[in-house]
Amino acid sequence: YTFPYTTLFRSALVTSFLSISASLPADGGLDVVEVATLGALLAGSLPFFLITQTRAQTALGGVAAAGTVTLVAGLAFVASTALWAMFLAFEALLLSAIYILLLTSKSERARDAALEMLVWTLVGSAGLLTGFGLLGGAYQTSTAPARWGLAPSLCFLLGFGVKVPLWPTTAWLLKAHVEASVEFSILLSGFIVKIGVLGLHRTLAMADEPQVGLLAAGLAVVGLFDAASRLPAQRDIKRVVALTTVIEMNWAVLALGLGGAQQVGVAGYLCLAHCLTTTTEFFLVEALTKRFGTRDIAYVGGLALAAPQLWALSVAAVLITIGFPGTSLFWAKYVFFTSLITALPGLAIPLGVLFLVILPIFFIRLWSLIWFGSRGGVPRIYDATTRETLILGLALGGGVVQIGRAHV
Repeated sequence: YTFPYTTLFRSALVTSFLSISASLPADGGLDVVEVATLGALLAGSLPFFLITQTRAQTALGGVAAAGTVTLVAGLAFVASTALWAMFLAFEALLLSAIYILLLTSKSERARDAALEMLVWTLVGSAGLLTGFGLLGGAYQTSTAPARWGLAPSLCFLLGFGVKVPLWPTTAWLLKAHVEASVEFSILLSGFIVKIGVLGLHRTLAMADEPQVGLLAAGLAVVGLFDAASRLPAQRDIKRVVALTTVIEMNWAVLALGLGGAQQVGVAGYLCLAHCLTTTTEFFLVEALTKRFGTRDIAYVGGLALAAPQLWALSVAAVLITIGFPGTSLFWAKYVFFTSLITALPGLAIPLGVLFLVILPIFFIRLWSLIWFGSRGGVPRIYDATTRETLILGLALGGGVVQIGRAHV
């Protein structure tokens, strides 16, 4: 008897998308960050479930089922207005993700990464539960603004900040990405960290404590420059992509901490745009690893001549990642900096140098080595497959569409 994994996969996918109608609030009152998180959940789930089909039959059923639990829990979190319901949905989402990491682990280091992720999940959960206790049940059934007080607000900042992750709790995410399979990386950066950002957004709105928002913004700034400073020393391409996740999600939290309609819009837009770009980047890394047998930048090169179709797709991905004019991240940068330069020019200048000069130069230099670097002649590798072109094309198409300016 052969278990019908294909049927299970299809049922999981259909169940996940049908759960949307049950998870949305009846009044449809979602703000821009909630809508963006919902979009990230849906945009990230399709490539995740498609990639699970390449898994061995023994792992396919568990990965698809756990992925369904993760997606449904994320939808439940978006729809929830009660703190206890958000907490339960978040824990279900994280535990099912850890199970996927363990299920797809191929080494002892991957299992260690899963354990470290579990430890940090428990730390965040302890913060949320402590916050519940300090609130004493007074504000656990509404997302309306209320003066929580500093102590419970800090507990919720810890609880959700660990999941973004904010500095200095970024190590677990980097380790998990480096050791995990590609579908887990898409799951983690595609929408799990977006749920953490949404949790912080709701925390800042409900707590109504300005100093907590400033603390979140300060930690995000430190996290931005800390992650950027690590990039030049990296040789593992996947770790580079993981660091870009840290940079962009800390950027989203910085926008939330600064406050104001424009900055909150930027945070929401970043959540959706990053889901598309990170899916592209992690899948590209997987494609390169299959062809070159390594993720070490020193041994990957000559892609432009050896696989022109894959090279063209990677060029488009890099242009989107650096915020080339007309792409999604370009509009996010435009709105973010036009608002920030008038309010905090002292912060806008160093961030502008980072986002508009340093990071684009770094990524173009890195990928130029992959495209044109000489590794003893043209490597004998195959070009992009139909499945790779489909997944990369869908993600890239979302990144190119100029949905940003009208909605941010």
